[in-house]
Amino acid sequence: LSCNTTPQPDFEIAGSIQGLNSGMVYMKKFHNKAWSVIDSATVEAGKFNFAENLPVPELYGLTLDSTKSPIFIFLTRGDKLDVTLFAEHPD
Repeated sequence: LSCNTTPQPDFEIAGSIQGLNSGMVYMKKFHNKAWSVIDSATVEAGKFNFAENLPVPELYGLTLDSTKSPIFIFLTRGDKLDVTLFAEHPD
């Protein structure tokens, strides 16, 4: 056993965005009656990834605009999701 092991993420999301080659994807959490951004990922060539150690299972959200309501996702420990989002205004 080694004390320098990196913990495995609680969940992983591999995503693609139709109609957007670059930009940001925001992960939100509902807390105190409001959604707040807890992480972000850069979109490169229409792809993004999240691999996190967060308290799960819980309701989270993904959005391309940090000021708008997210698409809901319920994450549980060990989830490995493939997600496709659609941009409202293609670039």
